[in-house]
Amino acid sequence: MSTQKKQVDALIKEILERTEGERFFEISSIDKHKGYQIIKIEVENTIPIFQDEINSLELLTFTKKNSQNLRLLEELHRTSYEDLAIFDIETRGLSSDSQIFLAGFYFPGKEKSISVQFVAKTLNKEKNLLRWVINHFKKFKVITYNGSVFDLPFVRKRCELHKLDFVNPAFHLDILPLARSIWKETYASRKLTILEHNLMEIYREFDVPSNLLPTIIKLYEKTGDEKYLKIVSRHNLYDLLTTFKLIFEIRKNLMLTN
Repeated sequence: MSTQKKQVDALIKEILERTEGERFFEISSIDKHKGYQIIKIEVENTIPIFQDEINSLELLTFTKKNSQNLRLLEELHRTSYEDLAIFDIETRGLSSDSQIFLAGFYFPGKEKSISVQFVAKTLNKEKNLLRWVINHFKKFKVITYNGSVFDLPFVRKRCELHKLDFVNPAFHLDILPLARSIWKETYASRKLTILEHNLMEIYREFDVPSNLLPTIIKLYEKTGDEKYLKIVSRHNLYDLLTTFKLIFEIRKNLMLTN
C-alpha cells in the first residue's frame, strides 16, 4: 500500500469516526438515477439577512479591474434571496480534460438554506450535469469564489467537449477579486480556507484538503462506497456555505471603509 493511500485511508477513517452523529451535514434526499444522482442538503441558516442599506461605494479606492465587481455587489444587496445561487464544482483533476464529478448550488433562505449537488459518475452523465448547471445559470444570479478563472471556464470547456451551448449567467459575481483587494495587505494568502479561519472563525474539522479530492473520487468510483461520496459532498458544501458568508464580511468591510 502506498504512503499516500495510507494517509488518505487514515484521514477518512478519522473523519468518519468524528462525524458520527453530527448534525451539520443532513442529507434531505438523494435522487438516484443510472450513472448520476442528485443530493439535496438542508442547512440551518444562522446568517443575518441583508437588512441595512448599503452606502454608495463611489468614494472607495479600488483598482479599475474591480469596479465591475463593486457595481455587482451593490446590485446584489438589492436582490431577493430567492434569486441567488452560490456555485462551485469538484473535478477529477485540475487539467482541462478532467471530468466534472460534482456541481453544487447553494440557495440561501431566511430560515433554512438548501444545497443541491449533481453527481456525475460517468463521462456520459457529465452531459446531464452540464445541462443542469446551464439551466440554473439561466434562472439565478450566480456568486462564486474564483469562478471567473476556474469554475465557469471549466464548465465552458466541458460544454464544448459535449457539443453543448454554454450560457454565461446574466449576473455573475466572483468575490475573489474583492477579497484580494480588501485583504491583500492583511493575509499572505486569500485562499478561501485562510479567510474562513481569520474572518469567520470557521474550521473545517470534518473536511479534507482539496488536493486529496481526486483520490477520494477514484476510491468512490472503484468501490461504490457512499462514505467517499459524502466526503466530497461535504467539501463542496463547505465551499458553498463559506463563499456566501464571506459576502457579508466583504460588505461589512466596505461599509466601514466608506
